[in-house]
Amino acid sequence: MGLYEVMFIVRPDLEAEEKAVVVESMKEAIVKNQGEVNLVDDWGLRRLAYEIKKLHEGHYYLLYFTGPSAIIPELEHFFKVNDTVIRYMIVQAEQPELDAAMAKQKQAADAAQQKKAETPEADAEPEIVVEVEPDSPEDETEEKPE
Repeated sequence: MGLYEVMFIVRPDLEAEEKAVVVESMKEAIVKNQGEVNLVDDWGLRRLAYEIKKLHEGHYYLLYFTGPSAIIPELEHFFKVNDTVIRYMIVQAEQPELDAAMAKQKQAADAAQQKKAETPEADAEPEIVVEVEPDSPEDETEEKPE
């Protein structure tokens, strides 16, 4: 079983649910062919280096998986029939690359969790401060009717 890295670019005009369906379909195709998904890294929306199918941006995904070499033609077929994927590349990866990607993803998750802990919750009611000015000296000098 080899370790592989798949980089694929999805159309930017898809909804989040549609993008999730593409990633889940990819995972299912890997598992169905005796593979195991190690890591899925969502790189987000990025500008393409050159125009592809009249698109200037794409949503990038990086996926690491282990599996037999017979899985590669199946994945290539998946990408070719799926019109939501505009580009893909499958390469054999090394274990240190996977370890680095996993460490980077863990570090980003920890930073996001720490930032969330530092910010006050939106559910908490804001403190309302009312400033009252002291009575002005003019009010004291007014004559009071008898």
